[in-house]
Amino acid sequence: MSNPNDEASLGLILGGVAVLGVFIWFMLGSLPGQSEDKPTLSSQKICKGAIAALFGREPGIIRTRGDSIVHAHYTRSDGTFWDYKCRVEGNRVIWGASDGRWRTHPLDAKVSYVVGASTVTITESYDNGQSASHSFNISEL
Repeated sequence: MSNPNDEASLGLILGGVAVLGVFIWFMLGSLPGQSEDKPTLSSQKICKGAIAALFGREPGIIRTRGDSIVHAHYTRSDGTFWDYKCRVEGNRVIWGASDGRWRTHPLDAKVSYVVGASTVTITESYDNGQSASHSFNISEL
């Protein structure tokens, strides 16, 4: 049979250890130089990178406008004009042809992004487990 005083003491000790652990984790995470500073990117820059990655284009030829819904367009070297719409939801990029449907169907590839210190990586993931990633210097966007 266990002693109720021992159980209460153990509870207090474990609670104190948990609080101390959270405090240490918080302090280490907030020290200068301990974490990589990541810039905040606008939806325009993220969408420019996504369209460049999806269609194998250099970001420099892509022009964007808009905020919550970004319109991105470019003219290929053969003179054809391409126009897309794009929005950012969390780490996902939702896109479509400007006059077409949003690519949100369950069978559509999922497009996501990750921002690093000086790069953004766009990843297109398919249901079969395959994916393709392209990284761009933020200065290119």
